[in-house]
Amino acid sequence: MDARVCLLSDLARSSLEKPAERQAPRGFWSSLSTLFGKGRETVEAHPCLLENPSEKQLIDEGYIPFCKIGDVRMLVKEDGRDRFLAIMENGHPWDLSEWGSGTTFRSRLVAEAYFLVTKDDFRIDEQEAEVLRAIFAFFDVTSAEIAAAKELVYWTLVENTMEDGIITDEEQDTMARITAALELNDEERLELHRRAIEQRFNELFARGEGEPPPTEADIATICEMARRFGLEEEFIAFKAEGARARLAEYPEQPPRGPAGESS
Repeated sequence: MDARVCLLSDLARSSLEKPAERQAPRGFWSSLSTLFGKGRETVEAHPCLLENPSEKQLIDEGYIPFCKIGDVRMLVKEDGRDRFLAIMENGHPWDLSEWGSGTTFRSRLVAEAYFLVTKDDFRIDEQEAEVLRAIFAFFDVTSAEIAAAKELVYWTLVENTMEDGIITDEEQDTMARITAALELNDEERLELHRRAIEQRFNELFARGEGEPPPTEADIATICEMARRFGLEEEFIAFKAEGARARLAEYPEQPPRGPAGESS
C-alpha cells in the first residue's frame, strides 16, 4: 500500500538536508528554524503559470512530481533561480493565484503543507516531517517565513473559531493542542488573540450601507470571546470602552420589527 505522505522523485529526495550529526530531539517548528534560513541564497518562488493544467500538461512543460500528501500531489519546475509549484488534488489544479510570489508565497506554502499533513491530529511523524523538509528546502524557505507561516496557521484557526461568535470547550482544547504543536509561547499566543479581538471590534464598524448598526449585545459577545481567549480584563475593558464610544456616535435607530424591518 502506498504511503499517504511520500516523496515522488530523485529531485525531491535530493532536496533533503542530512546533518552530519543527529540533533538533540526538538519540536518540528524549532527544527525547521535551525535547518533553514541561515546563510542561504534565496530563490524566486512562483505559482504555476499554466491555466487549469492537467498533470500530463505539467509534465510536458517540464514539471517534476515532487511529493504526495493524501490526495494532493505537488509538482515543481526549476528555471535558473526561479522555481514554480503546481498542486493537483484528485486530478484538479489548485488555484494559487492569491498566494503571491517570493516570501509571501513561501510562507503560504509552509502553512498549507502543514495543514495538509496534520489534518485533525496536528501531529507530524518522521516520514511526514521528511516530506515537509524536502519541499521547504527546494523552495529555500527562511526562518522569517517559517515564523510567518506559524502565525498564519494559528491565525486561520482563530478566525475559524470566531466565525459564529462562540468559542466552545472543544474549540479551546483544539487551540491548546495547536499552540503546543506550533511551539507558540504564551506571549505570542496572546498577541495573536489580541489582534483577532481588535479585528473583530473593527469589523463591527465596517458594515456596509443598509446593514444594521452594531449593538451593545455585539460588544458583549466580543468581550466574552476575549475572555475565552484568556485575554486580560484591562485590555477587554479598554477595547469595549472604545467600541461603546464609537457606538454612541451612531444616530438613534427606530425600533425594528420581527423581520428586521423598521416599524
